[in-house]
Amino acid sequence: MDQMPQISYNRDHKNSYMIIEGETDNIGYEEQMLRENEVRMLLAFYTVEMNRKIQLWYEITGKRSLRSLVEQDGLSLENLQMILGAMYTSLRGVRNYLIPDDHLYLTRDTIFFAKSDRNWEAYLCWCPFPLPPLSEQIRSIMEFFMSTVEKERSEVSDLCRELYDMSIEDASIDQLVELAAVYHSKTAGSLDESREQDFHPCESDRNTDTLSESESIISFEHPLQSKDDNMQKAKKLPTLFKKPEAGVQFDLLSAFNNKMSELKQIVNDYLSRIFGKPAKIDARQIPDEGIIIFEPDDDYHEPTTLLRTDDREFMGELVYIGSGNESNYLINKDVFNIGARDEENDANLNSPVVSRHHARITRDENGYTIQDLNSTNGTYVNDKILSYEEKVVLKRTDKIRFADVTYKII
Repeated sequence: MDQMPQISYNRDHKNSYMIIEGETDNIGYEEQMLRENEVRMLLAFYTVEMNRKIQLWYEITGKRSLRSLVEQDGLSLENLQMILGAMYTSLRGVRNYLIPDDHLYLTRDTIFFAKSDRNWEAYLCWCPFPLPPLSEQIRSIMEFFMSTVEKERSEVSDLCRELYDMSIEDASIDQLVELAAVYHSKTAGSLDESREQDFHPCESDRNTDTLSESESIISFEHPLQSKDDNMQKAKKLPTLFKKPEAGVQFDLLSAFNNKMSELKQIVNDYLSRIFGKPAKIDARQIPDEGIIIFEPDDDYHEPTTLLRTDDREFMGELVYIGSGNESNYLINKDVFNIGARDEENDANLNSPVVSRHHARITRDENGYTIQDLNSTNGTYVNDKILSYEEKVVLKRTDKIRFADVTYKII
């Protein structure tokens, strides 16, 4: 088997590209046909030839690779069925153009997904270089699924194991889609049945006209479905104080004091990070004023020291430095996702040109690292645009721009 094609990434101010390089004597008629006739199910590309080596530049702006999709959204029965179904639909469409399977490069890094209306579409990679058989490539994808799911037995892990076993026997992708659909329908059916069995209304303790304080409506949606589709749905917000159970005396003042104690602890923890020693918080409410007094410890007396920029702690906070309507964000997780219009993001920006899944900052013992998630309008660090899959170590006071929204990290 010849050496696998090399993959790299590049980006200009408008588009993001995946670059595959290899050697071939003649690309053949397919390359010309695909350039002259856009095939929707394939990544658009152009070719560059240098010293008998061919580079194919595939336009991947705003799309998510299979690897990124699984890493960001995880694997469930629903999205496994969606992923395989989208791949099968695209593969069937490509075959209608009489493109042979041995010119399709299908891996977790070369299959991309994008949302069209309410459905996800898979974009396959046409490649003229020597490639493994399609069945072997599909088997590698099933191995990737198995490596992603939890080792503890579950319906998802069982499905991935069965998919892999079928791929070893060279099962077609439509057979894999059918198996995923069977698993999904079984789970959906058992879930509906369990809901019906668990619902036992009791007329003696339930007001049939309204829901009680402790009840909420749970809605299920597809993991790959855009959050935008649900932005207008009403949501039941939690209440500060729950309605007391029958026979239990409810002391509002006591509940308020408990909440203030919790607030006092939170503020103390935050101030200890700044001053190095806990400060005293007097959470007394002043009549007619409603303010909280902050009083430093009387025995805490140290001379004021002007810290140099390099001496201050790297807190990992994104501080907005623009003039728009954006917030500051403390990077309080090891994996911190930045985007827009998605409740699963840790930082949701308001700008309409920020992508739904725009960038990610990871935190470890060595500091903070940022990478662009193949956003449409790019991520910049100190005015340098990041290529897809490029990871940059952040330094304090670095300027980070997500499309047109600029932050400094401190």
